[in-house]
Amino acid sequence: MALTTNLVSYWKLDEASGNAVDSVGGNTLVNTNTVTYAAGKVNNGANFVAASSQRLTIASPTGLDLLSDLSMSFWFKPASQVDAYLIGKYKTTGSDGYNLCYYGTTGTPRLGLNIGGSGTNEQISANVVLTNGTWYHIVVTWKASTSTATFYVNGASIGAPTGAITALIATSTGFNIGALSDDNLAGTYVNGLVDEAGVWSRVLTSTEAFQLYNFSLGNAYPFVSNQSYSETSVTSDVLNITQGASPVETSVTSDVLKINIGWTNQSKSSPTWSNALKS
Repeated sequence: MALTTNLVSYWKLDEASGNAVDSVGGNTLVNTNTVTYAAGKVNNGANFVAASSQRLTIASPTGLDLLSDLSMSFWFKPASQVDAYLIGKYKTTGSDGYNLCYYGTTGTPRLGLNIGGSGTNEQISANVVLTNGTWYHIVVTWKASTSTATFYVNGASIGAPTGAITALIATSTGFNIGALSDDNLAGTYVNGLVDEAGVWSRVLTSTEAFQLYNFSLGNAYPFVSNQSYSETSVTSDVLNITQGASPVETSVTSDVLKINIGWTNQSKSSPTWSNALKS
């Protein structure tokens, strides 16, 4: 399945200033309280200052009122340890919608998927410490049929979550990156950089979570899928493969095979490849 399948909205956050354009849908996010853009994980990213109550927001999003399966993905570089509502469609008043939060100060540091409606609030969380000044790729998935949430950090599941969620509930709440949706609530704003944020109306697989992480280099929309390389005879010199191609090599004269991220070597003779001379 392609990473673009059931992708509802995707914000590259590559702007120099102003609003954040949705590369997939029509959910352009309004820049509130002058969120700036700085060097991100892939090109630019949105740089949030919690003390300035900054957020990127849309009051009436299209297609993001999800009631079944859900996945959210983004890069995050915390500037300080705060309780940061990173991305979602949620508010504390009435406990409406869904949101992914990093709790840096309340209790054990953890990622929490909050879901609620009609005055209820449910959470599933997984413990993790996100160090200030370090980029992390984060994916959370929600599978409705089994009421299961899975958290991935840097392409790997971070263990068995705790807590319970019953179901997603319809809500008219707006969608935000960087804060709660309809609340100007101190202590909930993001302090740090967010980049390459997407929302899917399906459950991303563990393989897809790793493809988005992409060996810490990132994999931005419209995404580059993992490629395969089939080798039949290599004898001398150098073979360089560029990400995004799909080569099948049959008679390259090469000593060195340099494979960029996202490749698998399916050699018939099963040689050991490295950036050194091939014996």
